Amino acid sequence: MKLRTKIPVLLVPLIVLSMLMLGWFAYVKLHDASEQRVFAEMHASLDHIKEHIAAEIDTARGNIELLSRQTLVRKYILTEDEEERYTLLHAPLMRLFSSYQDAFPEYYEIRILLPNGYEDVRLTRPYTENFSDEEGDTSVFRAMQSAGDDIYSTVYRNPDNSRISMFFGKPLVLVNRAVDAFGVPPRLRGYVGLTVDLDEVESHIRKEIISESGYLFATDSAGSVLFESSRRPLKAVITATFIDKVLNSGPDTHPHLERFNGESAFLAGMRLHDDLFVYAVLPESELRAISYQLGLVVAAITLLTIVFTTLFMMLAMEYQVIRPIHSLSRLSKEIGRGNLSVKVSGMNSGDEIGELATAFEEMARSLQRSDEQVRFLAYHDSLTGLPNRAMFKEYLDRSIAHARRNEELISVLFLDVDNFKNINDTLGHHAGDALLQEVAERIAHVLRGDDYM
Repeated sequence: MKLRTKIPVLLVPLIVLSMLMLGWFAYVKLHDASEQRVFAEMHASLDHIKEHIAAEIDTARGNIELLSRQTLVRKYILTEDEEERYTLLHAPLMRLFSSYQDAFPEYYEIRILLPNGYEDVRLTRPYTENFSDEEGDTSVFRAMQSAGDDIYSTVYRNPDNSRISMFFGKPLVLVNRAVDAFGVPPRLRGYVGLTVDLDEVESHIRKEIISESGYLFATDSAGSVLFESSRRPLKAVITATFIDKVLNSGPDTHPHLERFNGESAFLAGMRLHDDLFVYAVLPESELRAISYQLGLVVAAITLLTIVFTTLFMMLAMEYQVIRPIHSLSRLSKEIGRGNLSVKVSGMNSGDEIGELATAFEEMARSLQRSDEQVRFLAYHDSLTGLPNRAMFKEYLDRSIAHARRNEELISVLFLDVDNFKNINDTLGHHAGDALLQEVAERIAHVLRGDDYM
């Protein structure tokens, strides 16, 4: 198997596996982030309604407390003469109530109830027909009586207009200084009642959309549906078990998943008042759709990353490994053929292959120097550096052939050093070598350019 095939076979599976693992990790993180974002949106919708209701309750409690301390209200309730109350105090009291309704339009009904539940004063805006002025037998009035001196509040369906409203009642426990003897404790004279509409809460619940398909609804403590989304009417029955289960999903916990309203959905709930609960519903199918879209995006990005990474690796391998290796292969073949003057160009001398190419070139130069040295030693005398017998014979043959072609003559001179053996024997071989080198140098200086020695 060639290197061009072997390397991808080894590396591509590693790249694919690494990219798949990275893609899966990215998908899990993005899925968790999307899920947390949607759940946070559910809790944000609940928190928005809770803040509104809390502000409404605090404002209403403050206003009914202020109203109960008004001098006109106290004077009215302490006036025992019914004719005097209606003749002198009723009109100013209605103007006082009207000023409160001007400032707080949601207070659509303000009343004063006597201790027996008789509705003595009532102002509504807009006008609402009163079906009964005897409230003594109603559950709301009995609960207000049981609350003692505390401000009582409840969410109920107003029997006069069938609207879901919030009622606030404040007992008027007073002493009539004009009639009661000194030291007589204050006693219950009646109640101030505020009825507050929840139209803004109802409108928000009807119109609110959580993410793409989530919705809100509200119930009372018994599970009766008070408000529901206009997009997704409720078909499910809200039981006490359901309420307890959903309310256990606090703002910092995962919403509860169960079959609800004909589909699998995540539910989160919040208590706004003792008689008012609000719930957020998110169909599980939306999270599955989000997961599917995320999966497609991550898969596409992972696939493109694998393709581009593989292509980049192949190109890098081709230009950084395969082609340099081919160049080295050609270099080695040229060296093997005896071409020792070759060079490799286009390689980065800083990497290992470049260093290997430099080593090949250095080896070629070394072989060239060795070849030249071998050639020199083969045709020259090692002591004098003059051509040896083999080279002399080659020069002689060439000169004879040249003379024959041109019909010329050549001359050959043979020189001998007499008594040379005596020099070696008496002065040593180094002296004899020095003598030969000196003789060779002197002869070389006197030869002509076309003479051979």
